[in-house]
Amino acid sequence: MSLLVFTVLVLALSASAQSPVDKPSESETTLAKKVDPKLHADAVRLVEVSGAKQHLQDNLEKMVNEAQKAMMDKCQGCAPEFGKEWKRRFLERTNINDYLDVYVRAYEKYFTNAEIMN
Repeated sequence: MSLLVFTVLVLALSASAQSPVDKPSESETTLAKKVDPKLHADAVRLVEVSGAKQHLQDNLEKMVNEAQKAMMDKCQGCAPEFGKEWKRRFLERTNINDYLDVYVRAYEKYFTNAEIMN
């Protein structure tokens, strides 16, 4: 499970790193316009009651430690200070709500309101 969350975490960060923060991509803008407000509210509620936020908060440090170790194992030439600085910056810049928004958008994209409510 932590591998899945870590994968989502990495994908979300890499996706947001590829587009300017101030200007949403056309697909994001189009999706935001098409989403039914009730579907959005139900998707947000589903993410809230699933405990995803608490799970991310509880496991973020562990997942980042695992990522740091994997990165340092692959990068034999990297100084240990690099790994420590990477971890510090990652944790400092991480906003858990960004990951929760990804979950909500996935539910909005792939599920109907009826499926979410059941």
